[in-house]
Amino acid sequence: MRKASVIIIILLSVLCVGCYKQVHCPGLPANLDYFPYYDGQILKYANSQQNVINFVIGQVENHTKSYTCQESPKCPECKCGCAFSKAFRTGNVLQNGVTYIYASFSTEGSGPKTITSVGIGLLFTCFVDDWSHNRFNKIVYQGKKISYNQVDEYLEDTVLLENENNMIITKAVIVKGKGLVSYTTADGEEWELIE
Repeated sequence: MRKASVIIIILLSVLCVGCYKQVHCPGLPANLDYFPYYDGQILKYANSQQNVINFVIGQVENHTKSYTCQESPKCPECKCGCAFSKAFRTGNVLQNGVTYIYASFSTEGSGPKTITSVGIGLLFTCFVDDWSHNRFNKIVYQGKKISYNQVDEYLEDTVLLENENNMIITKAVIVKGKGLVSYTTADGEEWELIE
């Protein structure tokens, strides 16, 4: 009896392996890198008075390489969306009220070769009299399914993020291939990247 149970379990296991469909998600094209940073990189920004502040990249999260996932026919709503993201965080250093910056670029897909939305988010964590989180979020593409090979045709090279309700940082400019090139504080002071 025990031997028959083991054989049945083995047969069911082998049959269930065929139940899952392998889906290959291609890597995100290299030309879509809005945050081309590496751990330890120093970002320097200067204002009109030539004051310079530094932010050190403390952590880069890169989830842009190809991967494979499994879909089960028993769960039609459990599709592989082939999502990708890249993010960075600076170290905790108080610079002009900003303690750290966190930014992300992410995609959502509806299948192994299509994208349905692309978003960019930016968070400045600040301390002046109290902690403040100055957030920016922008969907830079949302609509019909497009292939990964075409997505760069739909995205701008320069992304402007604005939020007048933020108490410390009201505007930020991100350029594809360069990253955060400038930001503006609530008092109108613009800080530009020194290359």
